[in-house]
Amino acid sequence: MPMRKRKRRSVPLMVTGIILTSLGGVGAIVGLFNLSAAESGSCSYSSSYDSDCVDETQQNVGIGLAVAGLAMLGAGIPMTIVGAAKVPVEPGDETSFVPELTIGPTSGTLRWRF
Repeated sequence: MPMRKRKRRSVPLMVTGIILTSLGGVGAIVGLFNLSAAESGSCSYSSSYDSDCVDETQQNVGIGLAVAGLAMLGAGIPMTIVGAAKVPVEPGDETSFVPELTIGPTSGTLRWRF
């Protein structure tokens, strides 16, 4: 029995998933570093008691980046897996990366399926 041709389920879905996963990983790491930097700051003013100073803006940005990065990771991984799955090519469904030019008596058509 000959092997049937197989193709990726959806290359655009796979590429989108890879991009989301990459950006999400970087965003989560940057957000966590930003969050840890916000909590390790020192006070620039003098006070009579010792207290830890937290830059709330930097902390909020760090939380936002970490959450957005994790959400992008959560969306990108399944998109990559589903898009990269190999499915059999049905007869007649084979795509051609060569443009098809049709010229008629009153019109012309250029079609490129991918």
